[in-house]
Amino acid sequence: WKIICSKLWKTETWMLCRLSSVACCPLNRVGANSLWHLQGGLHALSLKPGSKSPLDASKLIGSLSNLPSQQTWGTNLRNCCAHGARPRKMANSKYEYVKDFELDDTLLPNCWIVVRIDGKGFTRFSELHKFEKPNDKRALDLMDACAKEVLNEFPDVRIAFGESDEYSFVLHKSAKLYGRRSSKIVSILVSCFSANYVRQWSNFFGDQPLSSTPMFDGRAILYPDVKTLRDYLTWRQVDTHINNQYNTCFWALVQQAGLSNAEAQATLKGTDTGAKNELLFSRFGINYTHLPEQFKKGSVVIRRHQEFVAKQQEDGTAVIRTRRVPVVMYCDITKEQPFWSENSDLLA
Repeated sequence: WKIICSKLWKTETWMLCRLSSVACCPLNRVGANSLWHLQGGLHALSLKPGSKSPLDASKLIGSLSNLPSQQTWGTNLRNCCAHGARPRKMANSKYEYVKDFELDDTLLPNCWIVVRIDGKGFTRFSELHKFEKPNDKRALDLMDACAKEVLNEFPDVRIAFGESDEYSFVLHKSAKLYGRRSSKIVSILVSCFSANYVRQWSNFFGDQPLSSTPMFDGRAILYPDVKTLRDYLTWRQVDTHINNQYNTCFWALVQQAGLSNAEAQATLKGTDTGAKNELLFSRFGINYTHLPEQFKKGSVVIRRHQEFVAKQQEDGTAVIRTRRVPVVMYCDITKEQPFWSENSDLLA
């Protein structure tokens, strides 16, 4: 009977599981109902495992044949956990108990948080809006602009990396944003990114209408140390190269050689990096190393000091100040030099 739970919701969840597991057993059901109806729950908590001490019937409330209501659940469980449970704010309402059903999704402290955003159904979205293949610079620049706005809004984001229709945002291990609640952090970053995608669409696609709603999903991942975090970023950049090289070959075979999608896939099956580079150069005159770095390496967004004119004095002299603003870079982050050595403060 003696259970130690650091948080009230864990006790409630445990009780629900135990009640479900004994629902078909009359004796156990009596025991469950007894505990749930204890006015003095500390009596039950004081019983040791294997104790033969009977429960005091005078402490039982109501009929043992009926399950307690949600209100009784909340009231009596608080009594049972009064010795260690953390008090909750009350809104002086009998409906306040419904908050007890919320899960505590607080992310572990002292861990780096990565929120990765992915476009939902962007294959269809890109076809509908006639994105250029294999890369549409307008679409990539729009993604970068949205990422910069995220960094503008949330100082806890230290660095971001993007490719194709995805973006990863790294929050410092000491970040306190929304109390480190996963649902709050993911939803607000996805919301900010999605809203800016719509708002800034015309800045990159001009008069081309936005014919469907762009949607993004998101998830939060925790990394315990800088090494693991950098391995994650390296993985995403290596993935950028692999995808871009394959897509460049694929669309060259389809658009220039006239192959069907299935034929292009069969041609590329089992080829390594060297074979793909050779195919591009020998058949289409494309030197992969000369392609834009944005396509091959993805986009890195960090903050840099930039000068700006704060005001003009009466004599016409400009007052110059500096501020940290998000900038987009297309560089190699898989090696220590030069990026990480020059930006060691990012993960400090």
